[in-house]
Amino acid sequence: MKTVFRLSILALSLTLLPTACGKREPELPKADGDKATTTSDATKTPAATSGDTTANGAPTTKVHEENLKTLETLNSVTSLAEIIKKNNIPGQTVICTVGGDSVNVSDYKHVLKAKQDQIRQVLQQDPSQRLPLLEHANKENVQLTAEEKKNLLEQAHNTLGKNLPALLKQNKLTEAQFESQMMEMGRALKTATRAIEKKLINELINQAILVDAARNAGMAKTAFNRYIEFKHSPAYDQVTGFTDLTPDQLRDKIIEEYLSEAMQKKIVEAHALPDSKVLELYNSQKEQFKHPARVKWSQIVIAAPSQDMGAMESIRSQVKRQFPDLSGAALEAKVKETEEFQHKKAVDILNEIKGGKDFAAEANEKTDDLPAKASAKGGDMGYVDIEEIKKNELLSKVGDALQKLKVGEVCQEPIQSLFGWHIVKLTGKQDAGTASFAEVKDELKQALAQQQAGMAVGMWIMEKRKTVPIRITPEFQKYIDATPGAVKSAASSQPPTSTAPAATAPTGKPDAAAPASKPAATSAASAPASKPATSKPN
Repeated sequence: MKTVFRLSILALSLTLLPTACGKREPELPKADGDKATTTSDATKTPAATSGDTTANGAPTTKVHEENLKTLETLNSVTSLAEIIKKNNIPGQTVICTVGGDSVNVSDYKHVLKAKQDQIRQVLQQDPSQRLPLLEHANKENVQLTAEEKKNLLEQAHNTLGKNLPALLKQNKLTEAQFESQMMEMGRALKTATRAIEKKLINELINQAILVDAARNAGMAKTAFNRYIEFKHSPAYDQVTGFTDLTPDQLRDKIIEEYLSEAMQKKIVEAHALPDSKVLELYNSQKEQFKHPARVKWSQIVIAAPSQDMGAMESIRSQVKRQFPDLSGAALEAKVKETEEFQHKKAVDILNEIKGGKDFAAEANEKTDDLPAKASAKGGDMGYVDIEEIKKNELLSKVGDALQKLKVGEVCQEPIQSLFGWHIVKLTGKQDAGTASFAEVKDELKQALAQQQAGMAVGMWIMEKRKTVPIRITPEFQKYIDATPGAVKSAASSQPPTSTAPAATAPTGKPDAAAPASKPAATSAASAPASKPATSKPN
């Protein structure tokens, strides 16, 4: 019986082997309705002199001064999340407007939760990471409230359920010791959350500045069209399978991430290094490009995760989430059925390749490795030192299989790892030597671009903050005013007439041709340098 089941697998190329193919930035081809943007307009660093004006005619120095007051007020609040929770503020409430864009409560809560989930995963996998956080918690006297303690213990007991006694016995812990560890985890997470919140509103404002600039540069139509393409791709079902966003929120998030990335790409391209400079660097550091004997390989991955790893859920976790009423023998049967279905899928693909089907075409169409599928390079993983693969605990079996193959051969059976099933092909071998410039040019250029990108985008945003009005809405300001210790903002009481939206963002779907503004229940992407775990198209 065929199992109707969605499996989630994230960024396998990056997770499996850092030296393999990386995540590809989405290409944004120009649509007829898009404006032609050059480095002289959208990407150049705007000057902020006393004689300049914003779109609404206000002097930039005045806008900058008011923006500084706005940011001072927002940064004076210990926790916007606590204000939101205490006052039960609706998700569509706008915290602040940023030019023609905005940051609302839904944006803030979603990105904060994504970052908290990432930290929680790290703390669970590596308890030693708690120590510096606990030291900081002691220094800052961070304590859990009675309600937080209660919720933490309830969550732990609900998650572990009947398995708790066995877990305590296995780890030789009393229930009191277990609860003490939970309290430590809670304090560490609360400390980390406070550190996140100190930066989060600024990151969301930076993101809104990029999105606003992208819309003004005429990129909205292309972004919406890219969303439509993604919605009709198999990857969309995989994303909806593990996100907690509504379809409208997911749509807005994808569109905004396209807009943000497209704007960043334009900024970075305006500061791109010519090939001559890259060659100069290569020649000056040739010693760094020496390599041992190595192999080139390709793979097809069929997702069947046996463990939860960050945002990637195991088959068991996905079955439990999609079939919450199953338990006991019925749950075990469904898990086994799904595992067998995925294994058979891998075997069938391998048999088709052995029967003459093209490996690269099969990889492009059927791999569950989303970045590899997006790159459409036939599952190519590039050249690697086979000994390094064998040392990798997660991929040691893959390394063993590759070592037995001749160039052009495919493995005899699918190879199992924690991620699922791998079908591998050896496509080349090289003796020890020095990588050619042609081979490393793109990688080297990308590394240099990444070094420059952060600085270029950061400087661009810094200047934009002097000209783009950032205003706390009166509706949200009243909550801040009621918070002890928060700085009162004069900038919010009389917002200047500008392109900024009203306190509540407009509702409804964006125009299919070119969405002009952000709907109410949006979910913003996180800051350019730190995206949440929720996946998006690659």
